[in-house]
Amino acid sequence: MFTPLIILSIFLSTLPFTTPLDCYPPPARSQLPILDHCQELVYALTYTSRLPHKNDAKTWGRGLRSTDFTEHLPKVYWLPGRGPQSCGLNVDVDPLHPDAREVFRISDIARAATRVVNICLIARRKVGRDALGSGGRVWAKLVRTDAPGLVRAMGRGERVGSIEVPGVGELVWMSGGGNETVDEVR
Repeated sequence: MFTPLIILSIFLSTLPFTTPLDCYPPPARSQLPILDHCQELVYALTYTSRLPHKNDAKTWGRGLRSTDFTEHLPKVYWLPGRGPQSCGLNVDVDPLHPDAREVFRISDIARAATRVVNICLIARRKVGRDALGSGGRVWAKLVRTDAPGLVRAMGRGERVGSIEVPGVGELVWMSGGGNETVDEVR
């Protein structure tokens, strides 16, 4: 005879696994990014993923050059001109797997950002990160653009792209300098 726990276990084993989501408090409650800016960032990423040739699957990782098929990490996405408490998205490898390479699309980054904004920022008043790719060894982290570690990383990086998003303005992305590990940007 099946017990409810066994039935639940069988049912859950048939569902596709979702990527891990990690919500954590910022250094201080007053250091949350501005919600409206985060929602605009998610919209801009989603808009970008719908453009021709912007949503092609690519291999992302450190030690890769950015080409039509690969993307160098780390990357930072943000909307400039929003002020110090604005919202940014840092895409980088899990520090435990510095040589990780994952295949995913810009739409996956937009989906991860949406999950973090909805589950962490709105529901729990926290920031967070969500895994990308089938191995989950690359993370999309929601951060404030004035977080010290992010500011240092952006200072070492170079602007590699931008796009004008109707109703939002410019979406910018940068590639971090070199292959050094970016400090935790909470």
